[in-house]
Amino acid sequence: MDKEKGQIAEANNSIQFYLAGFSPFTKVFYLSLILIVLFGLGMLPFCYVNVITRTEGIIRPFQERTVVRSLISARIQSVHCKDGTTVKKGDTLILFQQLDYTAQKEYIAEKISNCKKLIDDLQLLTQPNVWKDSTISNRLQTAVYRSQYLHFYDQLQEKNILSQKLQKDILLYDPLLREKVIAPNEFADIGFELLQASAVFQLQISKQISQWQYELMEQQKLLVEYKTENSHLLSKAQSYIIQAPITGTVLMQEPLYAGTAVLPSGELLSISPAQDLIVECWISPSERITIYHGQTFTYSIPEIRNQMSTTLQGKVISIAEDYTLVNNKPMFRVKCSLNQTSVQLQNGFSYVLGRGLLLETRFLLARKSYWELLYQQLYDWFNPATLSKSTV
Repeated sequence: MDKEKGQIAEANNSIQFYLAGFSPFTKVFYLSLILIVLFGLGMLPFCYVNVITRTEGIIRPFQERTVVRSLISARIQSVHCKDGTTVKKGDTLILFQQLDYTAQKEYIAEKISNCKKLIDDLQLLTQPNVWKDSTISNRLQTAVYRSQYLHFYDQLQEKNILSQKLQKDILLYDPLLREKVIAPNEFADIGFELLQASAVFQLQISKQISQWQYELMEQQKLLVEYKTENSHLLSKAQSYIIQAPITGTVLMQEPLYAGTAVLPSGELLSISPAQDLIVECWISPSERITIYHGQTFTYSIPEIRNQMSTTLQGKVISIAEDYTLVNNKPMFRVKCSLNQTSVQLQNGFSYVLGRGLLLETRFLLARKSYWELLYQQLYDWFNPATLSKSTV
């Protein structure tokens, strides 16, 4: 009897007895559930999903803003632009007061003009046989060299007359010497005076020409100095005119007025270049490995994400070679192109993409199966190195 009771108790605790308590529908349900789980696990290696990273981007011009600074200390005479106006390269933005520029410019111009006149006169006076032409004085432009030439010409004429008189004396005394009317010493004295007068005549010509040649070289040096001084004055005058270095939009932190004093290297305004717009965003070093030039990315505008009728795309055009600390974290700057400058909304309106607009960018890092993702997650959970780091 006890033996039969024991067999009945064992039968009540068996799996068959436990399963017999379920209805056929319950058995089918659990069996289907098990098969579905096994089928799902078996399909994990064959189901792939895109692994993306989301970052915040901003629309901005390709080139950085250009800061316009003052090179000198001066006061503003007039301002030819306003905040938000569009300017072209070379347009005048600001004029500074030039107190002594006009007087200095006229003074240097007068010195250059006088120097050129002196050089022209000296070049005319240093020509060969200049002393023979009495009309040269009429072609001289300056009074100082006209006076010098007339004085030089008169002296040469006096010495020339003396030489001609001595030559006539020699012709006159030569027959008398042959007839022994005069002594040979007296005739020799006349010949010596003629040679001495000719030597003095040539010496004075050479001395005066050398003096004029020296003055010509000095005036040419002065002309070079005056022209250099004039170039410096013109370059200095350029610093009194602030021109737009690029084409773009003027941005002023503070308004500028006539009479305002500025200091050297002081920031006056900045110009946002009128160039193609790009998307600038930052990625981590781990994401930098999988992002490459020419890679296609998608982006959206958070404020109107649900109203956008199309997906916006672009391409990576540059990736920084070195990192930059952003919030004390190393990040790489990525610049991407925009395939379109406006977004068509579902309600029919068009949304224009402008500068400073914040976007949500999405980069495709990899394409992995669910099994790889599950394995990587389990590996991170049970890896002793990971566990030790999390414990610490």
